Amino acid sequence: MKYREMAIVVLFGCVYFAAAELGHALSFPGEFASIWPPSGLFLAALLLAPRNRWQFLIFAALVGNAVSDVVFHGKTLPVAIGFWLANTAEAIVGALVLQRVLGSPFAITRLKHAVRFIFAALASGTLVGATVGAGVVSAAFNVPYGDAWRVWWFSGVMGILLVAPPVTNLIVCKPWREPGLKFRAAEASIVISGLTALSVYVFRFNSEPLVYTALPFLMWASIRLRICGATLSTIVLAGITVWNTANGFGPFVQDFPVVHQVVLTQGYLAVAIVISLTLASMTMEQGESRRQLEQLATLDSLTGLHNRRSFDTRLDEEISRFQRTERPLSLLIIDVDHFKQFNDQFGHPAGDAALQRVARLLEKTARATDFVVRIGGEEFAVLMPETDESNAVIAGERFREAIRDAVWPHRQITVSIGAATRSADIPHEASLVMQADMALYRSKKSGRDCVTHSDAAREIVEEPVPVVSSWELVGHA
Repeated sequence: MKYREMAIVVLFGCVYFAAAELGHALSFPGEFASIWPPSGLFLAALLLAPRNRWQFLIFAALVGNAVSDVVFHGKTLPVAIGFWLANTAEAIVGALVLQRVLGSPFAITRLKHAVRFIFAALASGTLVGATVGAGVVSAAFNVPYGDAWRVWWFSGVMGILLVAPPVTNLIVCKPWREPGLKFRAAEASIVISGLTALSVYVFRFNSEPLVYTALPFLMWASIRLRICGATLSTIVLAGITVWNTANGFGPFVQDFPVVHQVVLTQGYLAVAIVISLTLASMTMEQGESRRQLEQLATLDSLTGLHNRRSFDTRLDEEISRFQRTERPLSLLIIDVDHFKQFNDQFGHPAGDAALQRVARLLEKTARATDFVVRIGGEEFAVLMPETDESNAVIAGERFREAIRDAVWPHRQITVSIGAATRSADIPHEASLVMQADMALYRSKKSGRDCVTHSDAAREIVEEPVPVVSSWELVGHA
């Protein structure tokens, strides 16, 4: 095992121990655990790790569990091992079922993921873990098996629903890479602060309906902050709920026995967790659908490049920027030579593959600031901000050589390129697109496989240049 993997295993063992201590801190008198965070942590670790590394995580959980139970809470080693066996069976069965149902890598990004995850948490590993764990509790502490089973099962479900989704989504989806992180962090602070203040206040009363006034904060967090923000809010609510109930405050205490208090608390938190998970997953699914629609509207389906629609929008933006700053702006229009003959000779599938390869070569050769687009058919364009006439020609030659020098399966592919520039020194009155298209026409008349700039093309007077572009030009002043 590599040092990095060993460090991850050690870290997991330490976090597992801390989660176990948190579970004990959230226990009711008589060691009735309302939430068991290690259940969710263990399950998430197995879901994220390859199966040939599971044995190391299982051993780390044994160490963390034994240290917590034996050293800090006075339990015997056989009892600690029994608890570890129950937790391990719960995590393994749950991981196998979830990987079967939802696949790998595991993450909750759709409503169906949340629903399947909730049902899997209720009816897979937790059933096995509760069956084993309740037997250990009943034998060691003389607790009725039914009561022990019910509390163990519910505490495992709560731990899984609270911990596993945010851990797996953080690792798989990497939400910190998304834009607007600072704004979301500020919004999360507002939500959690409001939730904390309201929950602390309402648990000073014995009105059960009153505690449900915290749910709008969970709904806000779920809709706006997705799985991680929603789960963080639910964890805060769970901590406040358990602490108050365990210390004799709130509507779940009254004259109920401890086991009844635990069940009422768990039922309230179960409602909160299910609401937050389903709303957050629905919001993520809608966001993903919107992104897919935006991609369909702005990306070319064959090559994955930007399409004509997104090009028109970007060109308008760059022309506006030029009019403000007069910084140079260049455009290349690129046409694959004799492409109709290629299609006729080798077939349209080969032609599609050639266009895809041309697109990849253009993307690879372009600078980070260049905007590469497929106009349609065998025509491409590259919009190049901050690029003057000479550099536009140099860039065009770079694109042309990259395509000409590539290894092609059927025959060599070449391109003709027309370039045009807007700058303070060359403020063309005609559209930038028309200028580049005129230059492309000259490249084709000059024998193809070459680059022509519109200024050079204008000096050629052999024959008139068509004023109507083959691209059905839209003028951009």
